[in-house]
Parts: sequence; C-alpha cells; structure tokens
Amino acid sequence: MQPDKNAPRTPSVFEQLVLPLEPILAANPYAYDCPSLSDREWNHLGIKRVLGEERSGRGFLQSIFHRQSRDLGVPHFFESLKSERRLAYNQHALRELQKVMTLQRAKYDPFATYHDLDGFDIYAGDGHYHKTSTHEERIAGEKYAPQHFYALNLRSQALGHLCLAAYGGERKKEADIHALKRLTTEELRQGAKTGRKVLYVWDRACHDAAQWDEWKMSSGIYFLSRLREDMIPIPQEDIEVDMDDPVNRGVISDTMVEATGSVIMRKIVYRCPLEGKEFSFLTNLPKRMRPGLIAFLYKVRWDIEKAFDQIKNKLLEQKAWAKSPTAKSAQATFICLAHNLLLLLEDLLREEEGIEWTRDKERRQERFDRAIENRQIQPDALSEMLLNIQRVTQVPLALLRWIRAFLFDDAPWWAAIGRLRAAYVRFS
Repeated sequence: MQPDKNAPRTPSVFEQLVLPLEPILAANPYAYDCPSLSDREWNHLGIKRVLGEERSGRGFLQSIFHRQSRDLGVPHFFESLKSERRLAYNQHALRELQKVMTLQRAKYDPFATYHDLDGFDIYAGDGHYHKTSTHEERIAGEKYAPQHFYALNLRSQALGHLCLAAYGGERKKEADIHALKRLTTEELRQGAKTGRKVLYVWDRACHDAAQWDEWKMSSGIYFLSRLREDMIPIPQEDIEVDMDDPVNRGVISDTMVEATGSVIMRKIVYRCPLEGKEFSFLTNLPKRMRPGLIAFLYKVRWDIEKAFDQIKNKLLEQKAWAKSPTAKSAQATFICLAHNLLLLLEDLLREEEGIEWTRDKERRQERFDRAIENRQIQPDALSEMLLNIQRVTQVPLALLRWIRAFLFDDAPWWAAIGRLRAAYVRFS
C-alpha cells in the first residue's frame, strides 16, 4: 500500500522535542531575517549541540556537514554566538518556555497541597562552573573558568539562567550575593505577577541579612539558607511549634533572632530523621509558614545540584563553547532550553505514549527504604513530605541515547517510538 501523499507529515524526534518552542520562536520580538543562518535554525543548532555527542564546535559543525551536506562555516557559526541580539532572542524564548512549563507541569507541583506556600514562586539558586574555552583570553596572566548562576523552579523543575559571574582582577570569582545584587528587581522576580512572592533557596554563599530585608520589603523577594557557622544571631522570641503536625517532625526549635545589622530573621533548628544530622536555617519567611516545610524546602534545593550533575555528566556540557561573555551566556540559555524541553518530552511520552522509565524511581525508593532500615526508624517518625515527595530529578540516560540516535534523523515519530519502547524493555 502506497503512503498517502496528502497526509500530514509525521514529525521527527527532534521536531517533536522542540514543538513547544515553535510558537514562541514564531512570535519572538527579537527575530531578524538572516538568510545565511536564520534565528530559528541557530536556536535548533544550539539545542542539538547540547544534546549531541560532539564536544567541540568544529566537530559539531563537521557532523552537520557530513550528515546534512550543510556547510555552516566555522567563523560564521562562532560569530553568531557573539551576537547580543541573538542572545536576547534566546533569552526571550527561555523565559516564555518557563511560563509554558509553569502551566503544563502544574500537576507535578510537589508543593501544591501545602497552602503555606500559596502565592510563592520557589527557586533553588546556585552557581555552576564550566572549563575555560580553548581560546580563552588571559586576564592579568590567568585564565578564569566561567561561572554561571542558575535558578531551578522547584514547582515545575524549569531551569533558568540568571547571569554570568564577573571575574578577573583581584577577585578570582564573584560571590553569589554580589552577582544577585547586580540583577534588577525584574530579573530577580523572573516574570512573577504583581502581588506574587518569590522565594530563593540558596546555600550559605548568599547571606546578606540587610539585603534580604530590603528585597523583601521592596519587591516581595524572600530567601532561605543554612545558617553560616560564623554567625551567632541573638534570640528575640520563641515561636510555638505544633509538634502534632506531621509536617513538623524533626523540628527542634523555631526562633525569631537578630541577625547581622540588627535585622530580625527566623532561625529554625531541624534534625533530619533519615540522616540523623542537625541543621540550622536562616530565613525571612513569615511566621505562618510551618518550620518543617521550611526545612524540607532546603532539602529539595538538592534538585539544582542534580540538574548540574546532569548538565556535566549526561549532557557532557563541561567546557565553554567560546571566549566572549555573550557566547558564554548563549551557551547557558541553550543548556536551559535543552533541560526544559527534555522534561516536556518525558511528560509527553508518559502521558500520551504510555512510556515511562521506572528503574530510576525504583532505585530511589530502594535507597529511601535502606536509609529507613539503617536508621532503624519507623516511617511514621518521618515528616509528611519525606514520605510523599520522592521525585526523580534527572532524565534517564536511555532517553538521551534514543534522542541522540535520532537527533539528525528524519525517521517518523511513530517509528522512533517503537525503538524507544523496545529499548526501555530491553535495557531496564
């Protein structure tokens, strides 16, 4: 039977992957007609480079030449990475894709039932390094590894890029809080609507009680971190903790304290039932928010470390693509776009194709069960969140290998899906 020539063409794997991005690119206000390398093609090439196996720019361009007989020209491609307009094009695409994920992944929000957090956008923030590019220029005789600051939405798991760290001169690297102070209020709020609050869960490198207080009062931006070891805040008022609430299991104390600069904060002391370790947290979150939930938010901050691990060890993005700050930021946006599109593709496979890699969930549950057994504790001694939120934070390598196998292939989606089903059974 001959195929129907009038039937709509079935998308390839890559076309299906970037489908959520297409209406965003079509309406992008930073687009410009460039016949030699369109913005859309440039965007797709960058995502392919993140997902592909070629580690050098020249190797990637040669693979395009051999697979598609498309000579992009090494100088032209690398010059395009230095374009501030194209960077703005990518940044706009990333912001809009993050909004899509907020809507489409609302059903996966692990905090939806905890109404203390209603009205909060919640981000885990941190810095991440790449190795220097091959042609990195020296500053005062030294090459500095580029550091980027990222924010992971803990509700949707969408990854965003905050900024490239400043480096060179007397400082070999920029402190996290200094980088955040360079950002505008709009950049820190990441598109949050008026009246909505923004919470950043950060490590100790973000401490600045006076700045936290200013951001809270002026912009509705809150912070949560571990208490620095050199800080000795002065107790002001004990907050009563409902120990009968299963959310608060593990909480030792909740106290209003005077931090650096006479700023009033909350100090929460918590002992993790699974690890047996004691942690002290500092935050400017309101009293109404249960301390057990605040402690758990910091535990979930580990999701951004898992995202960095995936960037480095699964996507193999370990080295800067080019030496200019604009090109480095462009690479970061491509990494975020790839991360987010992979999550949306995994959702589609699970919801519409009935395909899900369960081995990682099983391993996570096995580790969780071993931790309970090793600590010799009963599950009812754990907080409600520890029992109910055991989500996988990385895409499976089996999925990445499948995408790479079809990355430059026009094979129809239905045919490629058949291979993925077989692979999930064969290699699980």
